[in-house]
This record gives sequence, C-alpha cells and structure tokens, in this order.
Amino acid sequence: MVRNYKAKKTRNQAVSEESMQSAIHYVVQGILSYRKAADKYNSKVSTLESRVKKYINRTDDQVSSNRTFDSKYTSVQFFPADKEKLLNEYIVKSCKVHYGLTTVQKLEQDRRAREKQIKYILEDSNLKIKNKKAKNTDSDGSESEESDISLHESSTSIIDEDETDCDNFETGAMAIDVIPDNSKDGSFILVKFPKKKSIVNKCRKSYEIQKWILKIIYNKQRTFSSDQLFSFSKVLDIRQLYC
Repeated sequence: MVRNYKAKKTRNQAVSEESMQSAIHYVVQGILSYRKAADKYNSKVSTLESRVKKYINRTDDQVSSNRTFDSKYTSVQFFPADKEKLLNEYIVKSCKVHYGLTTVQKLEQDRRAREKQIKYILEDSNLKIKNKKAKNTDSDGSESEESDISLHESSTSIIDEDETDCDNFETGAMAIDVIPDNSKDGSFILVKFPKKKSIVNKCRKSYEIQKWILKIIYNKQRTFSSDQLFSFSKVLDIRQLYC
C-alpha cells in the first residue's frame, strides 16, 4: 500500500496560543475533529488531544490564570531559527563538497550519458537503413520468391575479386551459368542453395564461351557438402543484387 509521508511542520516553529485556543474551541464544540483541527492550525494531533483534555478538566484557578504553552523543541532550542537554517544549508553544502561530484565529474557523466543515447540512435537508424535496403533489393529481384538479403548474415559468404579470376579455375572451384537481366561485368550475383546457404560473388565475362559466368570457390575449411553447394539441380535462386 502506498503511503504519502507528510513532513512534520511543528518541529522548528511554535504554535501560537491563539491558534491553539481556536483549535481547542472547534474540537470542544464538535465543529472539527482532532485531525482536521490539527491540520488547519499546524499542530500535532497528540498535542491537541492533551490540550483539550486539560481544557475539559481545568479548575477555576486555572481558568482565571492565563497559562501559555510552548513546544518542547523550541523551549530547549540552542540556535535561533535563522541560524539553524544557515547551519542546515552549510551541512548540506559541505556534504556535496566532500562527497558529491565536482563540476568536471558532472560534465563527464552527462557526456557519457549523451554518448550512449547517440549510440543507440545511430544503431537504430542503421538498422532501419539496412532493412530498407534489403526490401529494395527484394523488389528489384525476381518476383517468384521474396527473401531478405543481407551481406552480413552468417549464411552468406563474400568472395574477393582476387579469388574470382575466371582464367584460372582452381581445384574446388565451380562455374555456374548466370544470365540475369541487364547483367554487367562486375555486378554482384546472389546464388542461394538449400538449407539457407547463400554465396555472393561478382559476375565475370568468359571470352572463351561468350557467357556470363559466376565462379564459386569451394572453401575447404567449411563443412559444406558438395551436394548443398554445387548441385545445379538444387539451386534455389540466382539473382542480381546490384552493379
């Protein structure tokens, strides 16, 4: 259960006798309750109860005498109210000086917080741009199958230009006939195999057979079976990514 704490208001100040007499009058007459009268005249409920009890049980001598009541704290208070306020401010200030952050530390803390915010904003914007590019490449490709293409996925292997020299076919290299629309020399081609295996490479012109071919180099360090990589009947998708 949530409880709202109310700070004590009568610790540093004494309740005037006129206010106390008014509160006692309202309570005795039944106009206000103890709590409402205490809240109205900034008094403690226990103090008001004791004063009302003394007022009811008073004698004739006590009625004739004008007795004043002061709060227990103000009667034994060492410093005046203004000096006590200055002392409290000095204690708070000294705590900040000895145990708080300096101006440079505060600036450094704000700078780090702003850097984190900028980092998150940049990551979010980069992710949106990446997804937008993937959707654009899907729309430019074949209309038969829609798939998200990312060059940074673990299922995609990027092969450099030095390894794709069509003049020297090394052991473990295969050439696939690629004839997409608007093919150009050096354009990137995506070849997708079963089980989410994809290879991105550049298309090269073979002058011997006068066809656009894509050379795929077999990486022996990977555990890809030749069935998955180089079976022409199991190629799922061949499309041009960009020139």
